[in-house]
Amino acid sequence: MGGPGSGPRRPGGRRPTVEATHGFSVCDLRRLGLLAPGAHVGDLTLRRLADDRPGLTVLYTALIGGDSGVLCVDYAVAGILLADTVRVVTTPCHFGGRRWDLLCPRRGCGRRAEALYFGFWFFACRRCHGLTYDGTQSRDRRVESYLRGGFDEAAFDAIPKKPGTLALRWKIIDRERRRLARQWWRLHRPAG
Repeated sequence: MGGPGSGPRRPGGRRPTVEATHGFSVCDLRRLGLLAPGAHVGDLTLRRLADDRPGLTVLYTALIGGDSGVLCVDYAVAGILLADTVRVVTTPCHFGGRRWDLLCPRRGCGRRAEALYFGFWFFACRRCHGLTYDGTQSRDRRVESYLRGGFDEAAFDAIPKKPGTLALRWKIIDRERRRLARQWWRLHRPAG
């Protein structure tokens, strides 16, 4: 088992997460009053969701109209001054009102996003940075379904195994049950 290149592709074997990355969201902009029409200038200290430590400080200039606007973000990384321009747009909701979105500033993306994250020297959406969530990496729905009783082992063992194609199906189901049990054990084995 395991030949050259069969190990994890990333250091630590996991993708970077949203919670470990600095960023800002539409909720942050609304809380600061930046989505009100007019011009706004100031600074914002970005925090990580994982530990709530302050991190990158950005200077912003926002020009917001009734339905759209522009947010210019200036920041320094390792002594180099950088800038990003983010478009802020609205989407009409079905029952009235509007929802604010940030357009990803990366070339070729332009995706509407609730939040933008800082990584690799620029701001971009979660998809452009390849970020995932901590909850996605720490749990598996198949194992949780098995533990909740979605798969009744006693009922499975009571069904007689028949020869032919049905036996092959039972063999596949039994193999899947053993795989899920091994995966559950890997997630819940005692430390040490």
